[in-house]
Amino acid sequence: MDSSPNVQMNSSKQMIKEFAIAPETFSNYADIRFLLKEFSLSKGRVIGRYPNKWPKKVTDVVKNYDDDIQISRVIEWLSMIKGFLLTERKEPYDGTEMTWLENAKIANDANPFHAVISPHASEEPNLINLGDIENAHPLWEMKATEPVECTLEGLCDPVDSVLGKASEVCIIDPYYTCEPKCYKPLKRLLSAAVRGTPLEQFIYHTGIKAGGTSDFFLDHLDEHIKIDRDGEKCQVLFLRWDISEDTGAKLHDRFLLTNHCGFMYGRGFSIEPNQRSSIVRIGADMDDILSEFDLEEPKYTLHDAFLVTPEGSRKLSLEQLKSAIGSVTHVNQ
Repeated sequence: MDSSPNVQMNSSKQMIKEFAIAPETFSNYADIRFLLKEFSLSKGRVIGRYPNKWPKKVTDVVKNYDDDIQISRVIEWLSMIKGFLLTERKEPYDGTEMTWLENAKIANDANPFHAVISPHASEEPNLINLGDIENAHPLWEMKATEPVECTLEGLCDPVDSVLGKASEVCIIDPYYTCEPKCYKPLKRLLSAAVRGTPLEQFIYHTGIKAGGTSDFFLDHLDEHIKIDRDGEKCQVLFLRWDISEDTGAKLHDRFLLTNHCGFMYGRGFSIEPNQRSSIVRIGADMDDILSEFDLEEPKYTLHDAFLVTPEGSRKLSLEQLKSAIGSVTHVNQ
């Protein structure tokens, strides 16, 4: 799985929950068509690939539909979710002596799903009957806000599984400082991002108030923000903006955005002992947020920019920055 080795996908700390779906749930297109749009990272739901041949099992079921259009819609959906909405499961599966649901109960005991969806009624505590989903079943409802402690784990654990599936990450925090309380969470978030899906770009937008001179900031990056990735290249860009009140443009909100969904952090990304905050999952208007940092028409004044690669850190000119960002500036939902 792409989540942190210390945080299970369905830990209460995670803002993305993993569901298991019995393949026979897809027997009637009219019953499941609403499901096809309810699984996304922006809505907080992914599907456990159990067994590994789960997509084929679903395909075998839907091929019995009378309507070719309905068949193609489900198969297209299966193809679309393979990259980021299906999580790998390693539990064994006995397809000869046991039903899917019997297997799923054993897998659930070993590594619990958030919930198991089936067309059958059951007394199992985390099994949802398909017919109960539209009746606001509590296991189906995903809360968008997670209260957290401002600790390293509290700030990072809830988004680990999303970062592991992201190829593009953007953090916006005007108050980054060259102190452990800021760079330790950054290193943890960066580590989660490079562990999973190949990371193309990790961009950090911040202010200049507490970051020191350009030379000081570059030394800080060289010492503390390192990328160690075998066989692949990824780059981290730091853009520091003049967000002082004198400019008339004030940046306050803090975000973590990916090419799948985003999060708003109530108190930012710094460790603050005995402080509490909240993380809110967002799925819309991410392009509006990013437009404030469009290099052609930025809302703020760019002060300096830096590139961090496995080979080291260096300061960039505006043209070098534009070249580095290239086409990787659009965050899709």
